[in-house]
Amino acid sequence: GAGAGAGAGAAGAGSGDWRGRRNYGMPPSDSESEEEYEPKAHKPKGVQGLIEVENPNYRKPQRVKAKDVDTNAKVQLSRREREELARQAAERRYAKLHAQGKTEQARTDMARLAEVRARREAATKRREQEELARKQAAEAERTRRR
Repeated sequence: GAGAGAGAGAAGAGSGDWRGRRNYGMPPSDSESEEEYEPKAHKPKGVQGLIEVENPNYRKPQRVKAKDVDTNAKVQLSRREREELARQAAERRYAKLHAQGKTEQARTDMARLAEVRARREAATKRREQEELARKQAAEAERTRRR
């Protein structure tokens, strides 16, 4: 048993088998090799070396000094921000036209309001007439009793 284990270890170290070396991946010491250790250049596998590709999403951060910033430059808005500003402007325009009574909704509101006012006015007149009739009836009742 001891002879076979010693023979395998010696054969492995001499034949370049990596399992036989104690410091695999490390540069060989002077006792292992007389040559200078030179790390192997990274060799791309497959088609990696044929095409130079950068990540299109990667951008190096640009450093801008405070003195170089242009405060008068127009700010670029995103599509959503532009749409939101346009929506708010449209709401303001509509509210202005609505206040002036120029929108269809404002016209229908004013017509409804006029109708309600007319109904209330008619109801008030009717109440006053009923009150007057009641007073006259009560006065007539008093004069009849005397």
